[in-house]
Amino acid sequence: MHILATTLCLLVAGATVTAQQSGDTKPKPAANQLVLRIELTAPGSPVPRVTDKDAAPALAKVKAWDGRKVSWRLDGTALPNLKAAEAALHRAARDPKNLRDSQYRPGQREPVPVRLEPGDGTRWGEVLTAYDMLLSAGFQDVQLEDVPTPWFVPRAVMEPILDDGVLVVPKMVFCEPDDRPEAGRPTFDVHQDGRIVQGDKVLFTWTPGKADDLTALREHLLALRKQLVANGHLQVRAYDGEKRLDMPFLVRADLWTEWHDVRRLLKLVILPEIGFWKLHPAVAEMEYEPKLRGGWRVPKTGK
Repeated sequence: MHILATTLCLLVAGATVTAQQSGDTKPKPAANQLVLRIELTAPGSPVPRVTDKDAAPALAKVKAWDGRKVSWRLDGTALPNLKAAEAALHRAARDPKNLRDSQYRPGQREPVPVRLEPGDGTRWGEVLTAYDMLLSAGFQDVQLEDVPTPWFVPRAVMEPILDDGVLVVPKMVFCEPDDRPEAGRPTFDVHQDGRIVQGDKVLFTWTPGKADDLTALREHLLALRKQLVANGHLQVRAYDGEKRLDMPFLVRADLWTEWHDVRRLLKLVILPEIGFWKLHPAVAEMEYEPKLRGGWRVPKTGK
C-alpha cells in the first residue's frame, strides 16, 4: 500500500476504535442520526472472474459483474453516483446541524451517527465501499443496518484471494493491517453462492425456495463459544456490563456475495448466546479482481 494510504488507514482505524468502538465508556444516546441507503440501479451482467482457460473448474461458477451500478440516498436525497455521494457525505459531516458533543473528547464536536442500509440485491463489496466513504467523510459512529455492534474494524488480511480466485475480498482504504492477528481468532468464509464455511467445514448452504436451516452453523458457533469461554475469553464488557467474548471474529466474504448472505452470519454471531461483538471484516489494500480477469495468476505461497 502507498505510504499515504497506510497512514490514513491507521489514523482512521485508530480514531474509529477510540471514538466509536472502545469498551471503556458507555456511549450516550444519539440526539439524531443520518441514514445512508444503497440502491441497486442496474444489476449488470455476470461474467467469469478468471479468463484463463486452464483455471480450476470451480472458478466457472464464480462471477463478476459488468455494467453494474448502484446509487445512494442520504436522508431521502438521491445521490446518483459515487462522486455525488462522496460530496454529500463530506458536506453532511461538516453541517452544524449534524454535529453533536463528542462522547470521548470533551469540548469537541463530532458528526452524528449514521445508519447504513443496503437495499435489495446489494453486494458485500458495495457495502464496504459505502462504509469507506463514511469514514473518509469523517463519520465515526456507523451502524450497519440490523447488525448492532460497537466494534466493526475492517482488517487488511495477508491472503485476500482464496483458491486461485474462488473468493476475493473487497478493497478498502480505511482499515487496519492484519499483520498480527489475535491468536485463536476464528475465521469464517462467505461465498458468492451463500455458503458459510470454516476451514473445510461447510456450515450452511443456501437452497433457493427453502427456509434457512442454521442448525449446523448455530451448533458450531455454540461449541466455539464453549471453547473460548473455557479459555477465559468471556469478559464483562465495560461500557454496558454485558458478558461478551473478547475474541474478535474475522468474516472473509467475497466482494460479490450478496449482503443478506453476509448479514445472515453477522446477525447470528452477535446474539448474546453466541457472544461475539468485535467484528473484523477481511479486506484488501488493492483491487484484485481486475488483475484476475486480465489473466494474472495468484502467486503460490508454498503452503
